[in-house]
Amino acid sequence: MKLHCIALILALFLVVGCAVQEPIAPEETVEEVETVEIESDVDSVEETTDEVVVEETPVSGELPNEISAIIKKGASRLSSYDYNYRGPESGQLFSVTVKGSKMRIILPETNVEEQGKFYNYIYLDTDAKTAKAHCVGHSKCGGVVGEIKDLVYATAYLDTPLDWLAQVTSAEKIEERQVEGRDTLILETNVGTVALEEYYGFVYRIDSDDNTWVFSDASFNSVKDSEVTP
Repeated sequence: MKLHCIALILALFLVVGCAVQEPIAPEETVEEVETVEIESDVDSVEETTDEVVVEETPVSGELPNEISAIIKKGASRLSSYDYNYRGPESGQLFSVTVKGSKMRIILPETNVEEQGKFYNYIYLDTDAKTAKAHCVGHSKCGGVVGEIKDLVYATAYLDTPLDWLAQVTSAEKIEERQVEGRDTLILETNVGTVALEEYYGFVYRIDSDDNTWVFSDASFNSVKDSEVTP
C-alpha cells in the first residue's frame, strides 16, 4: 500500500512537469513615431544672399623714367619755340610763335571783320587770358593796320605741343626715329600715338583714332620779344 502511494505521487510529478511550459518572453512594444511631413515650396523661398558686385578700378598709368626725364628736362631747356600747326579742326596751316606767356598766331588767310576791316594776326597773353586781332600789311588790310578788335581767348587759342604733353599720364615707347633731323621717340600714350623730340620734349605729331595734329618746321629758343608782341 505504501509503495502504491509513492508510485502514484511520482506519476503526478511527471504529469505536472510536462504540463509546465517555458516562460514566454514579453513582446517588445515599439512606439510608433509620428512622421510629420514638412512641406517646402522651393519657388516661394527668397534668396537672402546679396550678390556681391565688384567694381573694376581703372589702372592708373605711369610714365617710364626715361620719358618723365625728357619732359622735365625739356621744360627747363625750352624758353621759346615756333612751328607750323595743322589740326583736324580746319585742316589749314597756322604759324605759331611762343615765348613765355606771349603767343602769336598768323592765320592761313586774312579774316574779314565788320565794316570792311581785316585781320591776319592774333596776339595772345596766356597769363592775362587775352586775345587781340591785328592786321599787318597794308595790301592785306586795305590800309587799316594795327589792332582791330578783342577776341574770345578760349576760341582764339590753339593748344601747343606742351599743352598736349601736359595731358600725357601714361606712355609706352614703341620705337625711335628721326623727325626733322632730331632724335624722336614714338610713344603709345593715353592721348594717342605721340612723336616726342628727345632733347626739348617737343611734340611733333599726335595721332588719335582718325584725328591728327601736326607741329612741323619747329625751331627752338630763337624767338625775339618783338615777334610775340604787336
